[in-house]
Amino acid sequence: MRKTIIIFYSAIIIFFILVFIIINNLFFRPISSPKNYEMTFGYRTNDYLAFVDSAPIFTTRDGLKAQISFPELAKGDFEAKFKVTRLSDGVIVRELKIKNKAGVSGQIIDLSAASWPSGSYECTYESNNKVLAKKNLMLQ
Repeated sequence: MRKTIIIFYSAIIIFFILVFIIINNLFFRPISSPKNYEMTFGYRTNDYLAFVDSAPIFTTRDGLKAQISFPELAKGDFEAKFKVTRLSDGVIVRELKIKNKAGVSGQIIDLSAASWPSGSYECTYESNNKVLAKKNLMLQ
Protein backbone atom coordinates (compact mmCIF):
# COMPACT_ATOMS: atom_id res chain seq x y z
CA MET A 1 0.00 0.00 0.00
CA ARG A 2 2.78 2.40 0.89
CA LYS A 3 4.53 1.69 -2.42
CA THR A 4 1.33 2.54 -4.33
CA ILE A 5 1.02 5.88 -2.53
CA ILE A 6 4.65 6.80 -3.31
CA ILE A 7 4.16 5.93 -6.99
CA PHE A 8 0.89 7.91 -7.09
CA TYR A 9 2.43 11.06 -5.59
CA SER A 10 5.52 10.72 -7.78
CA ALA A 11 3.30 10.55 -10.86
CA ILE A 12 1.44 13.69 -9.74
CA ILE A 13 4.72 15.58 -9.19
CA ILE A 14 6.06 14.50 -12.58
CA PHE A 15 2.76 15.55 -14.19
CA PHE A 16 2.94 19.06 -12.69
CA ILE A 17 6.59 19.44 -13.66
CA LEU A 18 5.74 18.51 -17.27
CA VAL A 19 2.78 20.93 -17.31
CA PHE A 20 5.05 23.70 -15.97
CA ILE A 21 7.68 23.02 -18.66
CA ILE A 22 5.07 23.02 -21.44
CA ILE A 23 3.41 26.24 -20.27
CA ASN A 24 6.78 27.91 -19.78
CA ASN A 25 7.89 27.01 -23.32
CA LEU A 26 4.62 28.06 -24.93
CA PHE A 27 4.02 31.39 -23.21
CA PHE A 28 7.30 32.61 -21.78
CA ARG A 29 9.88 31.69 -24.36
CA PRO A 30 12.31 34.45 -25.30
CA ILE A 31 12.30 35.97 -28.76
CA SER A 32 14.72 33.93 -30.81
CA SER A 33 17.67 35.43 -32.58
CA PRO A 34 17.92 35.26 -36.37
CA LYS A 35 20.04 32.51 -37.94
CA ASN A 36 22.24 35.07 -39.75
CA TYR A 37 22.84 38.78 -39.52
CA GLU A 38 19.65 40.48 -40.73
CA MET A 39 19.01 44.06 -41.80
CA THR A 40 15.65 45.84 -41.75
CA PHE A 41 14.55 49.45 -42.25
CA GLY A 42 11.86 51.56 -40.62
CA TYR A 43 11.05 54.48 -38.35
CA ARG A 44 9.47 53.21 -35.12
CA THR A 45 10.28 50.17 -32.98
CA ASN A 46 8.14 48.14 -30.60
CA ASP A 47 9.08 46.95 -27.10
CA TYR A 48 11.29 44.23 -28.60
CA LEU A 49 13.18 46.79 -30.76
CA ALA A 50 11.70 45.42 -33.99
CA PHE A 51 10.38 47.90 -36.53
CA VAL A 52 6.60 48.21 -36.59
CA ASP A 53 6.71 49.93 -39.98
CA SER A 54 9.39 47.97 -41.83
CA ALA A 55 9.26 48.03 -45.64
CA PRO A 56 11.60 47.88 -48.65
CA ILE A 57 10.32 51.18 -50.16
CA PHE A 58 10.04 54.52 -48.32
CA THR A 59 8.72 57.94 -49.30
CA THR A 60 9.66 59.83 -46.11
CA ARG A 61 13.36 60.19 -45.42
CA ASP A 62 13.37 61.95 -42.02
CA GLY A 63 13.90 59.54 -39.15
CA LEU A 64 14.63 56.52 -41.36
CA LYS A 65 16.73 53.92 -39.57
CA ALA A 66 18.44 50.62 -40.31
CA GLN A 67 18.55 47.78 -37.83
CA ILE A 68 21.08 44.96 -37.85
CA SER A 69 20.07 41.92 -35.78
CA PHE A 70 22.88 39.61 -34.73
CA PRO A 71 22.48 35.79 -34.79
CA GLU A 72 23.70 35.67 -31.18
CA LEU A 73 24.90 38.03 -28.50
CA ALA A 74 28.31 39.50 -29.28
CA LYS A 75 30.90 37.46 -27.38
CA GLY A 76 33.36 40.33 -27.23
CA ASP A 77 33.86 43.90 -28.37
CA PHE A 78 34.25 44.29 -32.12
CA GLU A 79 34.38 47.03 -34.72
CA ALA A 80 32.11 47.09 -37.74
CA LYS A 81 31.46 49.36 -40.70
CA PHE A 82 28.05 50.36 -42.02
CA LYS A 83 27.97 51.74 -45.55
CA VAL A 84 25.18 53.02 -47.82
CA THR A 85 25.94 53.18 -51.55
CA ARG A 86 23.70 54.80 -54.17
CA LEU A 87 23.29 52.12 -56.84
CA SER A 88 22.82 54.52 -59.77
CA ASP A 89 26.37 55.87 -59.60
CA GLY A 90 28.20 53.95 -56.84
CA VAL A 91 28.59 56.99 -54.58
CA ILE A 92 28.84 56.22 -50.87
CA VAL A 93 26.26 58.47 -49.20
CA ARG A 94 26.76 57.30 -45.59
CA GLU A 95 29.58 55.47 -43.88
CA LEU A 96 29.94 54.78 -40.17
CA LYS A 97 32.45 52.95 -38.02
CA ILE A 98 30.67 51.27 -35.14
CA LYS A 99 32.17 49.88 -31.94
CA ASN A 100 29.95 47.07 -30.66
CA LYS A 101 30.28 45.96 -27.06
CA ALA A 102 30.10 42.42 -25.74
CA GLY A 103 26.57 41.24 -25.04
CA VAL A 104 24.75 43.31 -27.68
CA SER A 105 22.26 41.58 -29.98
CA GLY A 106 22.04 44.21 -32.69
CA GLN A 107 22.48 47.79 -33.77
CA ILE A 108 20.06 50.55 -34.81
CA ILE A 109 21.54 53.17 -37.11
CA ASP A 110 20.03 56.53 -38.04
CA LEU A 111 20.47 56.78 -41.81
CA SER A 112 20.30 60.61 -41.94
CA ALA A 113 18.67 60.26 -45.35
CA ALA A 114 16.83 63.63 -45.48
CA SER A 115 18.95 64.93 -48.39
CA TRP A 116 19.22 61.72 -50.40
CA PRO A 117 17.63 61.74 -53.85
CA SER A 118 15.08 59.14 -54.94
CA GLY A 119 16.57 55.86 -56.05
CA SER A 120 17.94 52.52 -54.91
CA TYR A 121 20.61 52.16 -52.24
CA GLU A 122 22.63 49.22 -51.01
CA CYS A 123 23.36 49.02 -47.29
CA THR A 124 26.18 46.79 -46.07
CA TYR A 125 27.32 45.89 -42.58
CA GLU A 126 30.78 44.38 -42.38
CA SER A 127 33.43 43.45 -39.87
CA ASN A 128 37.00 42.26 -40.50
CA ASN A 129 36.51 42.78 -44.26
CA LYS A 130 33.62 40.29 -44.26
CA VAL A 131 30.10 41.38 -45.25
CA LEU A 132 27.77 40.24 -42.46
CA ALA A 133 24.54 41.75 -43.80
CA LYS A 134 23.50 43.40 -47.05
CA LYS A 135 20.13 44.73 -48.17
CA ASN A 136 18.76 47.15 -50.72
CA LEU A 137 16.56 50.10 -49.87
CA MET A 138 14.45 52.20 -52.24
CA LEU A 139 13.51 55.85 -51.71
CA GLN A 140 10.72 57.41 -53.75
